[in-house]
Amino acid sequence: MKDEAVQKEFLAAETTLISLADRAGIEEAWNTAWGRLNERQRRQKVDSVIKNWPSIVAHYVDAAKWDSLKVRPRQSTDGPFGIPHQAEQIATISAGNAKDEKALEEIRRNAARQHDVRGATLAPGSPEFDREYRWQAVKAGLSPSSSAMLLVGLRKSNDQWHVVAIGVAPGGS
Repeated sequence: MKDEAVQKEFLAAETTLISLADRAGIEEAWNTAWGRLNERQRRQKVDSVIKNWPSIVAHYVDAAKWDSLKVRPRQSTDGPFGIPHQAEQIATISAGNAKDEKALEEIRRNAARQHDVRGATLAPGSPEFDREYRWQAVKAGLSPSSSAMLLVGLRKSNDQWHVVAIGVAPGGS
């Protein structure tokens, strides 16, 4: 971030993010892992959790489908995708990564040009096509499904909703 304007924009966004965070909820969620810390150390740990959130979603945010935003109560069956039990609500947003999706589309086209042992072109949706597609995606270092679900754990404190955690789960398209 060499450009001063970009630095100012980043700091403003970071300040907003910190103001939306539920610091007490974050501390409750992480307290067992952190062990005994003094007040300054706890504050620094909470800050580091909050400042890590952008890196969690950065890979997907450009292809976020904001019209897919849903908020629902957290359920005991919710998986281990970084949202602690302190969250009362979970906001979900379907997302992807445009670069990955473009590469996967090329892999799909290439798989459709492949032939099976009988010389027939692989048909999309067939087990042979799916196997070839998945193999080529993994070989390229990509998840065969570029879609993801961004998760935002929310908790109400002082009559306002605050962010307790941010996570990413598979799926979301």
